[in-house]
Amino acid sequence: MSNDYRLAFLGCLVCGLTILTNPADSAGGVAATAEVSAELAQPNERSRFSEVERRAAAQEGLSERDKAFLMTAAQSQMLQLEVSRVAIERTKNPQIRHFAEATVEFVGRAKEHLDGIAREFGMSLPRIPPDEVRNAHQALGKAADPDHEYLRSILADITKVSDLYKDESSNGKNPVLAQYAQAALPRLRQHYRSAHDLLVGRG
Repeated sequence: MSNDYRLAFLGCLVCGLTILTNPADSAGGVAATAEVSAELAQPNERSRFSEVERRAAAQEGLSERDKAFLMTAAQSQMLQLEVSRVAIERTKNPQIRHFAEATVEFVGRAKEHLDGIAREFGMSLPRIPPDEVRNAHQALGKAADPDHEYLRSILADITKVSDLYKDESSNGKNPVLAQYAQAALPRLRQHYRSAHDLLVGRG
């Protein structure tokens, strides 16, 4: 494995797992985004695996639990990207627009990096959104209150996948994927709080 590849992969474990910053203060939105960018640049020693460990993980492959996690996590990322793009077009609330734009940026990066992990261990993730994602996209496009529908869909999705991330972090066979899930959990909680605060703040 080349040094460039290892560095790129280590970068994915640091960058891809930061899903959002807290957009609740619209006046601090630009500063908050800058803070997240700075955080992404910081090294994460816990994400370092030796080449021997990576080769051993590759030989072990992916368990059925690992594969199920990859598929569900990828679908969750697609859903959040699709509904966030619609929200950007439809919302008139600057805080929700900032939240949606941050979601597209960081979840988009996380999706690319999760795709890279899957490829490293011989699995291709779907690129065409499933029916559930397409239906959510269409529902948001027609919603009378798109802001409420958008935030509700984000909260429902995070609630749905949180237990899966917990299970993978504790019981996943592949150590690289298990660490990805473990590092993502606090980001999911932060993401949930941000969406919840925006929803409550609407009154």
